[in-house]
Amino acid sequence: MFRRTHLFAPIGVLLVMASLVTACGSSGPVTDVHQILDNAANAMKNDVTTVHFEASGLGQIIVGENLAATPTPSGQTPSPSPTPVATPTPTPSPTPSPTPSPSPTPSPSPTPSPTSSSSSSASASATATATASPTASPSASSSASSSESAAPTPTGTPIPVTLAGMEVSGDIDFTNQSAKLTGQMPGIPGAAGEIIISNQMAYIRRPGDSKYTAAAASNLMSNPADPTQGASYVIGMIKVAADNRLQPQLIGSEQLFGSLSYHIRVIVDPVVANSVLNGVGSTLGSGQLDIWIMHDGFRVSMMEFRTSDPKAGQAAFRLELYNYGEPLTITAPPNDQWDVSGLPSA
Repeated sequence: MFRRTHLFAPIGVLLVMASLVTACGSSGPVTDVHQILDNAANAMKNDVTTVHFEASGLGQIIVGENLAATPTPSGQTPSPSPTPVATPTPTPSPTPSPTPSPSPTPSPSPTPSPTSSSSSSASASATATATASPTASPSASSSASSSESAAPTPTGTPIPVTLAGMEVSGDIDFTNQSAKLTGQMPGIPGAAGEIIISNQMAYIRRPGDSKYTAAAASNLMSNPADPTQGASYVIGMIKVAADNRLQPQLIGSEQLFGSLSYHIRVIVDPVVANSVLNGVGSTLGSGQLDIWIMHDGFRVSMMEFRTSDPKAGQAAFRLELYNYGEPLTITAPPNDQWDVSGLPSA
C-alpha cells in the first residue's frame, strides 16, 4: 500500500509540471473578440505614453443630423437584429413628425481623429494589407420598431462637410502632456496649419502666418495631449464595438506597421454609438467599423469607419497609430516666434 502511494507521488508532480509548461506556452492568439476589445480599452487607457498618428478622410459627411433614435425608457433599450447588419432603418418613422421636415435634431460632430479612415471604394493605401475589399456598405435593416415613438424635431439645418483632402498627423506625449500636429481639413474653413502643445500652452500657426499665436491649452476645444481627451476618442470607439447590443466579429490577424494585429469588424448602430459616446456619436450614422489591435500589448494599430447612411453621407475615415513608446522631445517655439493672444497681460 505504501509503495503504491509512493509511486503515485512522482506521477502527480509530473502532471503538475506538465500543466505549468502548458500554461507557459499558451500565450497564443486570443479568440474571444470581447476579451480583445476589453484588453484594448485598458491598454489604450493605461499603457500609452507616446504615439505617432496619421488621420485621413474621403467623401462627405453631413453635420447637424441627429441620427440616433429618440431614447427609450430605461430597461427598454432596443436590441439589434441578429443579422450582422443591425442598423436602424433610414426610412421615415411610422409616426410622422409634426414639423414639415422630419430631419432629426442636430448634435455636435466628433472630431476627425477618433475615426478617421479610408475610402470604401478606393482604399487609401496604408501600410497594412488592411481590409480586403470591405463588404458593401451596411444596408439598413431593423424595422422602425427600435424607435417607433416620436420622431426628433429639427432645430437646425444639416450641413454637408467634405472630407476630401483631410490629412492630419503628429506626435503625442501623454506623459508630459505635449503634442505637435500638422494638417488640413479643406471642408472646414480655417482648419489647417500647425499646433504645438507644451507646458500647458498651445501655439498655433496657420498657413501664411509668420508667427505662432499662443494661448492656454485649456482654451482648446479639444486638447489631444490630454490623456482624458486625446486617448478617450479611441477608447470610445473600442467601447462602441464592444457594446453587447452589437455583434463584433474577429476577421483574423494581419501584419500592420510591423506588428501582427487582430482585425475586428462591427456594424455600428447610431443609437448605440450615441449612447456610448455620450451624445456625440449620432453623426456617425450606420456604418462599418474596422479596428486592428496588436497581439503584443493590445494597443490599437488602426481604425477605419465607413458609412453610406443617407442621413450621414458617403464618407470614410482612417486613423493609424504606431511608434508607441518611442522617446519624444516636444518643446515650445522660441520666444521670438510667437505672440500672446487671449491671455491677460502680466
